[in-house]
Amino acid sequence: MIPIVINGRIRHKEEVYAYVEKIAKELNIHRFRTKPIEINIVRHCDGSYGNTWGDKDEGVEINIARYRYDQRIAYSDMLKTLAHEMVHAKQYLRDELNGYKDTWKGKPCHRLMKKKWEDQPWEVEAIRLEDKLYRKCWKGN
Repeated sequence: MIPIVINGRIRHKEEVYAYVEKIAKELNIHRFRTKPIEINIVRHCDGSYGNTWGDKDEGVEINIARYRYDQRIAYSDMLKTLAHEMVHAKQYLRDELNGYKDTWKGKPCHRLMKKKWEDQPWEVEAIRLEDKLYRKCWKGN
């Protein structure tokens, strides 16, 4: 099983661990035993709900915000954001997205990064899968 660490305050932390493990299995990254996923529950993420950074060799760090513009983020939205960011984790761990080389599936992505956020191919995939993963993997639904 992929090593998962959750730092910070979040309700039902043990259930969140199980949720992340289910998502990892759905994304077929659950067997990456040497590539940890570190999840930080933070107060703010620069105006976003969350972000992810990593690579295929070092593993992945995910930040999930509890507040956005001083408005508390609903628990369900935090979990959906976590599903979205786990898709990015998969992209980094499988070297589909490489932030150090600025590549998407082996090709330079400079022009792609000029598109609107939601039109970038790595975001299209994460947006497409976030609700599906949330509904399938969170026991509360």
